[in-house]
Amino acid sequence: MNIHVEKSTETLNASHLTFEVESKRLLNEVSITISPGELLGVIGPNGAGKTTLLRLMAGILKPKSGSVLIDGASISDMSVKEVAKKVALISQVPGFTFGFTCFEIVMMGRYPFMGRLQVESTLDKKIALGAMRATDTEQFMDRTMATLSGGERQRVFLARALSQQPRVMLLDEPTANLDISHQLKLFQIVKGLTSSGMSAIAAIHDISLAARYCDKLLILNRGSMLAFGTPKDVLTYENIALAFGVEVNVYTDSVINSLALSVIRQIPQANN
Repeated sequence: MNIHVEKSTETLNASHLTFEVESKRLLNEVSITISPGELLGVIGPNGAGKTTLLRLMAGILKPKSGSVLIDGASISDMSVKEVAKKVALISQVPGFTFGFTCFEIVMMGRYPFMGRLQVESTLDKKIALGAMRATDTEQFMDRTMATLSGGERQRVFLARALSQQPRVMLLDEPTANLDISHQLKLFQIVKGLTSSGMSAIAAIHDISLAARYCDKLLILNRGSMLAFGTPKDVLTYENIALAFGVEVNVYTDSVINSLALSVIRQIPQANN
């Protein structure tokens, strides 16, 4: 799929990010760097801090300590609109969409570029249409979200994020509740975006999908970094056992030339 995005030269850097809620530490000293054209997969068990990390990197949450920089500039010094021009977040639980057509939802991605009470311009509409073409959602323009399948809705949300013309795309469990076909289609679209120069970070449950499509992987465990690097370096028996408490066989799938995992069994927990 040929997707054109404006070439980015901006690097996203998270340095020593720490986040707490009521003295409970949800994220501890996380540091990562993502360059243009890279797709980073964030994996880990439930409650590991994946969503918290993405919300910090989008500027929605404020860290207890640490910083998020885009090309050396801290997002904490930027306005909400300035951040939205650089970073787009697709959340697990999307915002209110009832009654809006898909085109209206995608147009919402243009708000960072519009003044108060400003009506969308011809250019705004052109960019929104381009985002829908790139995500194969143009045929849903006049339909409401309630009439779409889960995979179709997820592609509309991706189009809305793309219409922001961000330098970095953040996706929180983008394939949750999608069938295999829609999972593959969504990742192929995201890879098309990164191949054109955008950066992307996705929290992913399916480790084999993460290994297949991601350039780098980060394993979070109890809010801390367990491993960060290429899929080959990160997806080891030891790392998976520590993070998920299961024994796995890590192997190369010769058909798709990618690492894959098969779960053998849970690791018995020692009695206290």
